[in-house]
Amino acid sequence: MLISFSSIPFFIYCILDTMVSLKYETDGNSSVSEVSGKDLSIPINIFFSLAIMAFIVFILLLIFRKKILKWNKQMENTSKNI
Repeated sequence: MLISFSSIPFFIYCILDTMVSLKYETDGNSSVSEVSGKDLSIPINIFFSLAIMAFIVFILLLIFRKKILKWNKQMENTSKNI
């Protein structure tokens, strides 16, 4: 749960970093960098999708944490009985 929660600010930082590159490395009409020649809109879309997925995983873990912990405890008890 901590990894999912801490990855959200990381992906947002990556989006902001790429947007700064988009501002200073392009001519304003296209999203292709004049320095590297790469399309900078693709990483923005990828990091945005990853941030959304990390948020969804975090929410799902919050919702189902009791079931996951109960299932984990049952698995530990089962392994002790074997």
